[in-house]
Amino acid sequence: MRPVLFSLATLALAASVQAAPQGPFIEDFEGQTAGTKISSVTGWYGAEGNTNGPTRVATVTASGGLNGSKGLSSGDNGFNWTAHQFSWANEPVGTKFVFGADYQASLSSETTFKFNDDRMGWTTTGTDASSSNHFGVQLDNEAQAGISGYWKVSGSTKYTPIASFAGSSFTVTGGNWYRARTTITKLTNTSAKIDVTLQEVDATGTLIGSQLTGSITDTSALGGDSAPSGYFTATTLTPMYKNFDDQNTNRSTAGIDNIYFAVVPEPASLSLLALSGLMLGRRRKH
Repeated sequence: MRPVLFSLATLALAASVQAAPQGPFIEDFEGQTAGTKISSVTGWYGAEGNTNGPTRVATVTASGGLNGSKGLSSGDNGFNWTAHQFSWANEPVGTKFVFGADYQASLSSETTFKFNDDRMGWTTTGTDASSSNHFGVQLDNEAQAGISGYWKVSGSTKYTPIASFAGSSFTVTGGNWYRARTTITKLTNTSAKIDVTLQEVDATGTLIGSQLTGSITDTSALGGDSAPSGYFTATTLTPMYKNFDDQNTNRSTAGIDNIYFAVVPEPASLSLLALSGLMLGRRRKH
């Protein structure tokens, strides 16, 4: 058999490629004990509410998930999936980071809002619940009436519209469940493209009805609302999710379930990984 020849540059590049923690990783909370606060679940970070008491923290529920399964209750703060931290700088352009969850819309008897401050993306500080560190998207029927980008510029929150609930065939029904997916694609070391989908999911986990979609083409091309570079240059980024407990006196009991995270390498990296495997296979045969 004719030997396969590789340049030294190709060999060095292939050797340097390391597989990202691709997943998908899914937390359905079935292995957790009901009543456990998210702060006590291995691989997660959560914090108590700042002013509204210790009971306002996301907690594992016995039947608060999709189809009466275990799920996670609403809470004051977001919570971070520290088991799957990553570095934006270390991934090549084109890499996709996918965040998702099944969100239950609040019942109309509990609140006038179906979604409010419900969020997904990443935080620049995995052991802090502050919204100032959040970068991603927010679901909100109240102020934004849809899905928007979420980050802060000089302390001021910027809500860049992505998809509107108003005037579309997509409707949100209180008590029903919806599957959200956010794909953040690396454009440069300090910018990204954001794509979102939201669709109702039935008790069997099957997507039904119309799908709401939208995009932000480039987070650095929004003038004064552009996402600051610090959201990308932090040493470690941590997947972040939020199911907001939105009323002080009339609280939401809507749940969140099947939390999702995956990394999809850009095509060139996949090719190099395949090449590395081929090289290793050939070496073993000699």
